[in-house]
Amino acid sequence: GVKLFAINAVTPKLIDEAIAAVRRTLGNHSLDCLILAAPRLRLRPDGTAPNGSTALHDLVRLWTAVTDYRARGVVARAGLSDLTAAQLRGVAAAARAVPDIAQVRFEDGLSESDIADLVEWAAESSGTLHTHADRLSGPDVDHVVAAVRQHGGHGDWAPAWCARFVVFDPARSVIVRCGHVLSGRHVD
Repeated sequence: GVKLFAINAVTPKLIDEAIAAVRRTLGNHSLDCLILAAPRLRLRPDGTAPNGSTALHDLVRLWTAVTDYRARGVVARAGLSDLTAAQLRGVAAAARAVPDIAQVRFEDGLSESDIADLVEWAAESSGTLHTHADRLSGPDVDHVVAAVRQHGGHGDWAPAWCARFVVFDPARSVIVRCGHVLSGRHVD
């Protein structure tokens, strides 16, 4: 499975770039699972964007790009990470595409009511809930940028996306490969 972290100014074109890079890296024609995380696109708990924010519109554009791959069979199952049930419903309604998976972090202080809402969302949408502990925070991004610069990255650049992948061999019940693919853009 692949988790794609949309970091800065990610567009559907960069979603295309990320999926192509991961597929080249893995040598796969298709991905069994792709989870989209957009930690900098903040929505209100009710699924709306703060006044003047384009966060909902931007997330819908990214989600639509991901679901286009699902529709073409390149991605078998697609999901969204760290959204409330109301946010999932809002994105799904606006994009006219329901996530197969909602990935949540229980460490984020979800209330019993929040969890019940997510369970209800899963039941009504035929989706599944997955838990995770992988977060790509601002300090994580800063660490990656510093490491790239230390190992020969030149000039000023900002990360655009980072994909974390895990290849699991179900016959042997082991992870056979994992890693990251990172892309950035030049900053003037």
